[in-house]
Amino acid sequence: MLHQKLSVCLELIQCLLQPAVEKEPHHPHKEIFSVG
Repeated sequence: MLHQKLSVCLELIQCLLQPAVEKEPHHPHKEIFSVG
């Protein structure tokens, strides 16, 4: 149950980040993920 919820959250995060990264190559979140 918990693992399923985490996988769904990851999919939602990816869906939210992908368009943001495409529109803004220098997005702050992208820098944070690349560093971390």
